[in-house]
Amino acid sequence: MDTLTPRQRDLTVRAAQTYLRGLGVNLGTTGPNRDGIDGDPGPKTLAALESWGDRTFPVAPTKPAGTDLTPAMRAWYRNLWDTMRIGTAPAITSAVARITRGRTQYAAIEAKTGVPWRVVGILHYMECNCDFAKHLHNGDSLRARTVQVPKGRPLKGTPPFTWEASALDALDHDGFLNQSDWTTEATLYRLEKYNGWGYFRHTNILSPYLWSMSNHYTRGKYVADGKFDASAISQQVGAAVLLAVLAS
Repeated sequence: MDTLTPRQRDLTVRAAQTYLRGLGVNLGTTGPNRDGIDGDPGPKTLAALESWGDRTFPVAPTKPAGTDLTPAMRAWYRNLWDTMRIGTAPAITSAVARITRGRTQYAAIEAKTGVPWRVVGILHYMECNCDFAKHLHNGDSLRARTVQVPKGRPLKGTPPFTWEASALDALDHDGFLNQSDWTTEATLYRLEKYNGWGYFRHTNILSPYLWSMSNHYTRGKYVADGKFDASAISQQVGAAVLLAVLAS
């Protein structure tokens, strides 16, 4: 407002006051028409404007300090979900098609664990590009125990492992079993936890594991364990994007 001319300032305030009056807000009896439209951002105008702004453009919750699923964490994920905008990249269509083709196998896991098939499918895409010859934990080959983190899974059984046995172990290892809360907020929380809290704890960007190919992500990613590259751009569709598209 400081850069506006007096005329521009007067018109801007009057435009806001006219809009607020149209909403039925009582701005008092000042102004030529005794309706509160006077070009002066007085206490009634500012209070009404702030009240309207709080409803229309709520302040985003601050990033929680910890990584537990607290009310603050739920609010954090809810706000990100509600404000997410998704493009029409061919990669999104391709990823959704891959996941959908494996629905029968994912539904079988859901029947045994209660983990929604979409969540199983999203994890399978994120970790293995939906390859049923790989461990759900991290994309390592089912011909042996996992080599990458988490290493040495599954603990029981003898390689080669079936995809289902490995998937059950992965979901158990990451605390997905015996969960009844699969709200959007809880699901986003578990998906990010599955990948790890590196972005949340150590960077100022939102994790591409969730938000890649949405308005919440531009660049920056871990290119190796513990190695963050601020200029690298994830080419993988984010889990939150997939969740939204699969649910639509």
